[in-house]
Amino acid sequence: MDSTITTELKRINQSQLPNYLSDEMDFLDTSFFKIAGRKLPCPQQLGASREGITVISEMQLVIKFGQHVTIDEAVTMWVVRKYLGHQVPVPKLFGWRVYQGTVYIYMELIAGVTLEERWKDMDLSDKASWLEWLPQRFLSSSQRYKDPYLTLMPKDTAIKFTHADVHPTNIIVSTSGFGPARVLALIDWGQSGWYPDYWEYFKICYTTHWEGEWRKTFIPKMIEPQEDEKYLMDEYTATIGAV
Repeated sequence: MDSTITTELKRINQSQLPNYLSDEMDFLDTSFFKIAGRKLPCPQQLGASREGITVISEMQLVIKFGQHVTIDEAVTMWVVRKYLGHQVPVPKLFGWRVYQGTVYIYMELIAGVTLEERWKDMDLSDKASWLEWLPQRFLSSSQRYKDPYLTLMPKDTAIKFTHADVHPTNIIVSTSGFGPARVLALIDWGQSGWYPDYWEYFKICYTTHWEGEWRKTFIPKMIEPQEDEKYLMDEYTATIGAV
């Protein structure tokens, strides 16, 4: 994300955050609770599954849960929407629960489809035009390292808050029939955090096929390529057997 957003996030202190130590949290000022007496479904109502996503359309509700889902992800969504909601679209957070060691995040159901789902039906002009709706604030604005070798990489590179998993499956866009694809929400903040400024580019490439249209044509339009840093990270991940 750009320096303005990074600066804005750094101004937030712990006292301004929801109580992330609580096993049960409701955000009563959100639209879900506008209906008198309405309550979030309890985890026991969701069946025996230990991981997944449950959609309750009549409540406009999505519940994400699992052993790898964390309250940190929920708090991140809350922070981004509260302090950056005018710049970065994020689903409303209605609350969370912790039940038998599993975290359940309750959020708004966005009326759209993933970019990956719509991609195959988009012509070239549509694929280009949706980028106009994507705030570049999602991604790190960065400076290239001068040295291509890992041992000479600077230790003072900028650290910035980043989503760290920008992928077509995590971008919700408007459905077909309503003009060019418009970004409605960026979801799945489970990997977000403070990273070196090249990290977003490395991750956005790491999760896509190197010969795919998304990788070759559209990623360079979304974020400044940092090939030297990506090459070094590729070598590192190959060495440890991560690819």
